[in-house]
Amino acid sequence: MIPAPRPCLRLARHALLVVTGYTLVTIGFYWRLFAWQPEQRRVFGWDCLEQFWPDMVFQFNALSGGEWPLWNPYHRGGYPYTAESFSGLYYPPQWVLLALAAALGGVPMGLMHAKVLGHLILGAALLYGYARSRGAPAVGAFLGGVVFSFSGYMAFAKDLALWSWSWLPLCLLCIDRLVARPEPFRGALLGAAVGIAALASPPVALFYLLLVSGPYLVFRAVDTLGVRRAVRTLALPLLCAALLALGLSLVHYAPQFAIIPVSDRGDRSLDYVLLGSLPPHHLVRLFVPGLLHGGAMYMGLLPLLLCAVALAAPPAGDRTPFFFGGVALLGLLLAFGQHAGLLERAASFLPGFGLFRMAERYLMLVGAAGAVLCAYGTMALARPHRGIFFGAVGYLALLFGGLLLSFGPRPLAQRLVSADGVALSLVFAAATLVLLGPSLWSGRAVGPLRGACLIGLVLLDLWSGQKNFLSIYELPRDHHRDAELRRFPGVRDHWRLYDEYYFEQRVGARRGVRDFYDYYIAPLTLQRYVDVMERARRDASILRHYNVRWMLHGPHHRKGLSIHTIPTSAVRAGYQQTEVSWIYEAKEVAPALVHYPVARIVSQPQQVLDLLSATVPGSQAFVEAADLTEQERVRLAAMKPQGHTAPTPGRVVRLRVNSVLSEIDAPTEGLVVSNEVYYPGWEATVDGQPARVLRANYLLRAVLVGPGHHVIEWRFRPRSFLILFPLYLLSLAVLLVWGTVRTVRGR
Repeated sequence: MIPAPRPCLRLARHALLVVTGYTLVTIGFYWRLFAWQPEQRRVFGWDCLEQFWPDMVFQFNALSGGEWPLWNPYHRGGYPYTAESFSGLYYPPQWVLLALAAALGGVPMGLMHAKVLGHLILGAALLYGYARSRGAPAVGAFLGGVVFSFSGYMAFAKDLALWSWSWLPLCLLCIDRLVARPEPFRGALLGAAVGIAALASPPVALFYLLLVSGPYLVFRAVDTLGVRRAVRTLALPLLCAALLALGLSLVHYAPQFAIIPVSDRGDRSLDYVLLGSLPPHHLVRLFVPGLLHGGAMYMGLLPLLLCAVALAAPPAGDRTPFFFGGVALLGLLLAFGQHAGLLERAASFLPGFGLFRMAERYLMLVGAAGAVLCAYGTMALARPHRGIFFGAVGYLALLFGGLLLSFGPRPLAQRLVSADGVALSLVFAAATLVLLGPSLWSGRAVGPLRGACLIGLVLLDLWSGQKNFLSIYELPRDHHRDAELRRFPGVRDHWRLYDEYYFEQRVGARRGVRDFYDYYIAPLTLQRYVDVMERARRDASILRHYNVRWMLHGPHHRKGLSIHTIPTSAVRAGYQQTEVSWIYEAKEVAPALVHYPVARIVSQPQQVLDLLSATVPGSQAFVEAADLTEQERVRLAAMKPQGHTAPTPGRVVRLRVNSVLSEIDAPTEGLVVSNEVYYPGWEATVDGQPARVLRANYLLRAVLVGPGHHVIEWRFRPRSFLILFPLYLLSLAVLLVWGTVRTVRGR
């Protein structure tokens, strides 16, 4: 007699089967990534190609060189990489990808695909586990996972909010376990789930996650334990959760919040928050694909029908469907932005709502709530309940009533006829109603065969309705142009280029060259860098003061010349076109390191850019009075030319990710300016002695030196990292040791 498998083994087999199913679904949805024929193969484009993958290459190169990347010297003149919101430096799955890169000897684009698709599979599988824990049948739980990862806003696979959002079902599951048995270790598990999710993405993604999981914790605790018992029994576990979540995530978030006051996001208006508001009549995009232009929003006809059934016939004594119905409504009202007024009021009075743009992203709440309700809907079909039938009727009435109110009969008919994918979706809807007919009327359970057919119909419906957004494909880039970097001698340590857009995909990060360009409206860009770029839009000659010798002005591979930050006319005002049409070069450029015997003190920061525009690059230094101590003001004011007024170039001996070693022969006392961006956390030593780092020429860092030969070493050592990184490691160790001890004692 064959013994029955142990429960843990059965669970592992079941989990493997579920993950395999979602993996096959993912491969089917994104088959072009795996196309056998090269001419059909594609890669994820947009942010995946142009930001996330080059950043992974940069991390790999830095770690291979023995440095933990705290600073990126290869874009914008340098910027604090600790404040890069999507770096994932402390995110354990990112370590797995970097370990694979080490085994492969590089970072192929396939690793970026693995990160995107892996999180889609992760989110779907975790939603399946959560739905099953709430009593949903396997068919419903699987449908819920499909809806969570492959419908609505999640169809934008490139969206960086994906990394954190995929962990939401695990947070919900941990909350259920904690409320069922309040104890510190379960609180620590919840903190670990939130902390890991926090490490994956920028603050906006964590905010969305907390916007669901926070109220869910309150709802579940009060609904299960009551207010008094919840406060008494959950206080210590939630303290453990908070401490562990903060211990894990502060190293990632503290630098981001520190940079906000000096970034382009430091002054956020209400218009910024309401950007991307969803017009209310666009709600029909949930039901009908291609009816209106806009981003991904279609959730499928069957999932929405099941949501209506879940709300009309909830399980006895379980208020969870109503909670997620409220989450969906909240998400819609916030996504409507300026059209509903809720987001405007929330941004004015509640912390968090005023920090982020793109109101339409709140549709992520709708998608997550719809996934849970979809699973509950299939649970309701297994019980005879007339509310199921009336829920379906109400759903259809809401659908067609909303369409008629939005467009009117004749325009609606015209739009339905012309909309791409509508006819096919209606066919899927008719087939779905035939399959669900017995369940909707009599409560007959959905068997395995009908369940498989329903899953297939939902997949086809979502694929046809979202195909324009599921893809986000581009042709693979072979980067053969990188070989032309040899045209630019010294670009790794002595000169800069400005690449817009010849090499593309962050050539500085990928190839370790000093590129002043970056997508300067990217999140948390230093405001002073933005100011310089705004000046360069009118006259690119300002960039010569920042060591930019070459400007590369080619067409973007996707949008041509239409998205150039600096127009051609501004480039020609400061640079000369060479025999190669896309290369512009300047002869008079400020050196990478230069000694000024005299520095002028100015009172207002904006004066510096005006003065620089009127001077020859590398001829004068300007410092701001507000940045100086009284002793430094006196020392700078006392500097006299003494017969030697010309600046003296120095030499960059070694440029690394977090440090610069340079030498200079100073003929007199003066100010040595390094053509690298100033930011708090940089330290300097002159001949081994500490020296205070000053800001010069609006954006750069400098030190005061006496006459003679000097070795100047600059190191980036942000205080937040020195304090919070050990705390992060300690939190990981506590979690691992605690979990190991619990496992051993449990055995």
